[in-house]
Amino acid sequence: MSDPFEPPLFAAFVKARWRVPVFAAGAAAAVALAGSLILTPKYTARVSLIIEPPAAADPRASVAVSPVYLESLRTYAHLASSDQLFAQALERFELRPPGASRPIEQLKEKVLRVSMPRNTRVLEIAVTLPDPLKAHAFARFLADETMRLSRAASRAGDEDLLGSARRDAVEARRQYEEADRRLQAARGRSPGPAELEAALKRLAEQQVEIERLHLSAELSIADQEERRKEMAAASDRAWELGQLDARIRSTRARAARLREQAAELRAETARTEKRLSELRAAIERLGSQAQFLRNNMELEQRRLREVQTAADFRGERISLLDPGVVPERPSSPNLLLNLVAAAGLALAGSFGYLTLAFLLRPAAPAAARPMPRMVAKS
Repeated sequence: MSDPFEPPLFAAFVKARWRVPVFAAGAAAAVALAGSLILTPKYTARVSLIIEPPAAADPRASVAVSPVYLESLRTYAHLASSDQLFAQALERFELRPPGASRPIEQLKEKVLRVSMPRNTRVLEIAVTLPDPLKAHAFARFLADETMRLSRAASRAGDEDLLGSARRDAVEARRQYEEADRRLQAARGRSPGPAELEAALKRLAEQQVEIERLHLSAELSIADQEERRKEMAAASDRAWELGQLDARIRSTRARAARLREQAAELRAETARTEKRLSELRAAIERLGSQAQFLRNNMELEQRRLREVQTAADFRGERISLLDPGVVPERPSSPNLLLNLVAAAGLALAGSFGYLTLAFLLRPAAPAAARPMPRMVAKS
C-alpha cells in the first residue's frame, strides 16, 4: 500500500520528474501551433444598430425607459437573427450552394451572432467568414434588412387606418372637384348673371320709353277730343272734322300698340328677373355646396396627415449606429490563446498524471523513510 500523501514527498517526486510537464507543455504547444497555422483564418465584422423609443410630445418621455421596456427590445434581436433573413443573406452572397448537406441552423451558429448589451438599446450584429469583405457586406445586409423589416412591421398595424384615411381623402377631393365643376359651369352659362342684369337694364329703359310714348299718345287723344267737340258745333267744318277723326283713330291705334308693347316688356322683364333669380339661387346653392365639400376635403387631408404622423412616431425607430469596417485582423484562430490553452491543459494533465503516479507508488521501507528531527528539551 502507498504512503499517505505528504506535500514534501510529492514536491520531491515532481522535482525528480520535471521533464514530464515540460515535455507535455512543449508538445501541446507545438501541436496547437501547427493546428493554428493549418486552419483557415476567419474574420468577424460587426455592425451596430440603435433603437430609439417612440417620439412623444413630452421630451422626457423619450428617455424614461424601464428595464421591462429594454427587455422587450430583444425582439429586434430575434428579427435580425431570423432563419429566413439568414437564408436570404446566404443566397445573396452565394455562401451555401444548392444541395449543401450542412444544416442552415448549424451554419448560422458558426457564422452569425446577434446580441444586445445589458441595459442598452444597442443591437450588435457580428458575422464571421473567411472573406473579410463578404463578412462586412453580410453584416451590413442583415442590418439594412432588419431596419426595413422593423419599419414594415411597425407600419403593418396602421395600414388599415392609413388606407381608410387615404380613401376618404381621395373621395372628398373627387366630390369637391365635381361640385366645383358644376359651380363653374353655372357661372359660365350663357346668358349669365351679368348678361341678364344688362338685359333687365335695357328692358327697363325700353319700358320707360314706351310708357312715355303711351302717355304722350293719351294726351294727344285727349287734346284731339277737345278740338273735335269744338269743331262739331260748326257746320261748315265737316271736312276738317273728318280729318280729325282719322287722326284720333290713328292715335288710339298707336296707343293700343304702345300698351301691348308695354305689356310685352313687363312680361319679358318678369321672365328675365325670374331667370336671374333662379340662376343666382343655383350659383349660391352650388357655391355653398362646393365650400362645404372643400372644408370636408381639407378636414380629410388633415386627418390623413395626422394618421401618417401618428404611424411614423408610434413604434420604435431603429437606425444605424456604427456601420463597421472591413476587418483586417482575423478573429480565429487566436494563436496566442491556443498556445496558452494547449500548454495549460498539458500542464494540468501532466500534474494530474504525476499526482496519480505518486499516490499509486510502492510503499518505501521504514528504514528509508526520513526521520523527523526531535528538538531537545532543556
